Amino acid sequence: MIRDAYERAAKIIAARGQSPESLTVAEEVERLRLAWRPSCVRVVMLAESHVWTFERDTTSRVQQPDGTKTGFARFVYCLGYGEPSLVAPDISPNSGTGQYWRLFHYAVRGPEVSSDEISGKAKPERILAKLRLLNELKLAGIWLVDASVTALYKPGGERLLSSRSDYKEVLRACWEAHVANVVAGCSPSAVLIVGKGVNKALGELVAKAVPQAKICVVMQPNAHMTPEVRSNERRAVFDFCSRHRSN
Repeated sequence: MIRDAYERAAKIIAARGQSPESLTVAEEVERLRLAWRPSCVRVVMLAESHVWTFERDTTSRVQQPDGTKTGFARFVYCLGYGEPSLVAPDISPNSGTGQYWRLFHYAVRGPEVSSDEISGKAKPERILAKLRLLNELKLAGIWLVDASVTALYKPGGERLLSSRSDYKEVLRACWEAHVANVVAGCSPSAVLIVGKGVNKALGELVAKAVPQAKICVVMQPNAHMTPEVRSNERRAVFDFCSRHRSN
């Protein structure tokens, strides 16, 4: 099913004069996502996509401190993304996605708890802190699912699709071919939609696919916000996840 979703999305991207990411990357991202799927999913975080990764980069190995080895992708569930010391051979660029680590932090720990341990300069401690956070998220029943199975952004933030209608078409193609079944198959009690663009493209379809689920929409964590709005967004993420997470 992910192949079907990928082929539909890749066809749209190619028709707009862009080179789509490899299917191999989409499959690696899915493996990484499934490795962190909770046994009982209570909250689905529905975001946009991972960041563009070359097929050759997936052959690099990521050595987690718990002994687990994975492939590489520019995806928050890949512990080596943003942590070059874990990756061999080296990948460049490898700046990571700090905004999604903070989103995870606020989802399970709340805005009153400092997120310094996942962004500080002490490398070994930071890596261990990230691993602890992923395990907390899993135990809480919170799972990140991307609306697109293939990357919509290149490193640095460049969009593959400039048109909102093309963006919506890709998200809907992936939803119909694969993502809807993933989300509905979880039977979540809640869906946190991350990004207004995702909500505009899929909000109504999400409500139909999981009618039992409560839905909350928050802004992209890297969106431009005033300090007050950012504080309110963090509180909204924590409060919503707290109501529906596993205890």
